[in-house]
Amino acid sequence: MPSTRRQIFDTQDLAGLPAAPGRILPIASSAMRPLGKPQRAFNRLLAQVQALREELPIWRAAMERYQQRIAGEIGPLERELLRHQCDAVHWLDALLASTAKADRLSRR
Repeated sequence: MPSTRRQIFDTQDLAGLPAAPGRILPIASSAMRPLGKPQRAFNRLLAQVQALREELPIWRAAMERYQQRIAGEIGPLERELLRHQCDAVHWLDALLASTAKADRLSRR
Protein backbone atom coordinates (compact mmCIF):
# COMPACT_ATOMS: atom_id res chain seq x y z
CA MET A 1 0.00 0.00 0.00
CA PRO A 2 1.60 3.30 -1.02
CA SER A 3 2.22 5.86 1.65
CA THR A 4 -0.13 8.84 1.67
CA ARG A 5 2.24 10.99 3.71
CA ARG A 6 4.04 13.73 1.83
CA GLN A 7 7.80 13.71 1.80
CA ILE A 8 9.50 16.66 3.44
CA PHE A 9 11.93 17.21 0.58
CA ASP A 10 9.76 16.39 -2.42
CA THR A 11 11.53 17.86 -5.45
CA GLN A 12 8.26 18.74 -7.19
CA ASP A 13 7.30 20.98 -4.29
CA LEU A 14 10.66 22.72 -4.35
CA ALA A 15 10.75 23.30 -8.11
CA GLY A 16 9.22 26.79 -8.03
CA LEU A 17 11.06 28.04 -4.97
CA PRO A 18 14.20 30.16 -5.17
CA ALA A 19 17.46 28.42 -4.33
CA ALA A 20 18.49 28.50 -0.68
CA PRO A 21 21.40 30.78 0.10
CA GLY A 22 24.79 29.10 0.34
CA ARG A 23 25.54 30.31 3.83
CA ILE A 24 24.55 29.18 7.27
CA LEU A 25 23.36 31.50 10.00
CA PRO A 26 24.84 30.26 13.27
CA ILE A 27 23.70 31.51 16.63
CA ALA A 28 25.94 34.38 17.70
CA SER A 29 26.97 35.13 21.26
CA SER A 30 26.77 38.55 22.80
CA ALA A 31 29.18 40.21 25.19
CA MET A 32 26.63 39.96 27.97
CA ARG A 33 25.65 36.35 27.42
CA PRO A 34 27.91 33.60 26.03
CA LEU A 35 26.45 30.70 24.10
CA GLY A 36 25.03 27.82 26.05
CA LYS A 37 25.89 24.17 25.45
CA PRO A 38 22.84 23.52 23.19
CA GLN A 39 23.60 26.63 21.13
CA ARG A 40 27.23 25.57 20.66
CA ALA A 41 26.06 22.09 19.66
CA PHE A 42 23.66 23.67 17.16
CA ASN A 43 26.45 25.76 15.63
CA ARG A 44 28.68 22.69 15.44
CA LEU A 45 25.96 20.74 13.66
CA LEU A 46 25.39 23.63 11.25
CA ALA A 47 29.09 23.55 10.39
CA GLN A 48 28.84 19.81 9.71
CA VAL A 49 25.82 20.36 7.46
CA GLN A 50 27.72 23.02 5.50
CA ALA A 51 30.72 20.70 5.08
CA LEU A 52 28.46 17.92 3.81
CA ARG A 53 26.73 20.31 1.39
CA GLU A 54 30.12 21.16 -0.06
CA GLU A 55 30.90 17.44 -0.53
CA LEU A 56 27.58 16.66 -2.20
CA PRO A 57 28.50 17.82 -5.76
CA ILE A 58 31.68 15.73 -5.59
CA TRP A 59 29.70 12.62 -4.65
CA ARG A 60 27.11 13.29 -7.36
CA ALA A 61 29.82 13.58 -10.01
CA ALA A 62 31.47 10.39 -8.78
CA MET A 63 28.14 8.56 -8.84
CA GLU A 64 27.51 9.67 -12.43
CA ARG A 65 30.95 8.48 -13.54
CA TYR A 66 30.41 5.17 -11.73
CA GLN A 67 27.02 4.64 -13.38
CA GLN A 68 28.53 5.31 -16.82
CA ARG A 69 31.33 2.85 -16.12
CA ILE A 70 28.89 0.21 -14.95
CA ALA A 71 26.74 0.69 -18.04
CA GLY A 72 29.80 0.32 -20.26
CA GLU A 73 31.38 -2.66 -18.50
CA ILE A 74 28.54 -4.60 -16.89
CA GLY A 75 25.95 -4.16 -19.64
CA PRO A 76 27.81 -6.27 -22.22
CA LEU A 77 28.59 -8.93 -19.59
CA GLU A 78 24.92 -9.14 -18.60
CA ARG A 79 23.91 -9.58 -22.26
CA GLU A 80 26.52 -12.33 -22.71
CA LEU A 81 25.31 -14.09 -19.54
CA LEU A 82 21.71 -13.94 -20.78
CA ARG A 83 22.78 -15.38 -24.14
CA HIS A 84 24.57 -18.30 -22.39
CA GLN A 85 21.58 -18.91 -20.11
CA CYS A 86 19.31 -19.07 -23.15
CA ASP A 87 21.72 -21.51 -24.83
CA ALA A 88 21.69 -23.70 -21.70
CA VAL A 89 17.88 -23.71 -21.59
CA HIS A 90 17.68 -24.68 -25.26
CA TRP A 91 20.26 -27.44 -24.73
CA LEU A 92 18.39 -28.83 -21.73
CA ASP A 93 15.09 -28.64 -23.59
CA ALA A 94 16.57 -30.56 -26.52
CA LEU A 95 18.09 -33.13 -24.16
CA LEU A 96 14.84 -33.71 -22.27
CA ALA A 97 12.78 -33.86 -25.47
CA SER A 98 15.12 -36.37 -27.07
CA THR A 99 13.72 -39.85 -27.62
CA ALA A 100 17.08 -41.57 -28.06
CA LYS A 101 17.84 -43.71 -25.01
CA ALA A 102 21.52 -42.69 -24.98
CA ASP A 103 20.64 -38.98 -24.82
CA ARG A 104 18.11 -39.27 -21.98
CA LEU A 105 18.98 -38.50 -18.40
CA SER A 106 18.85 -41.37 -15.97
CA ARG A 107 17.63 -41.35 -12.38
CA ARG A 108 20.87 -42.76 -10.97
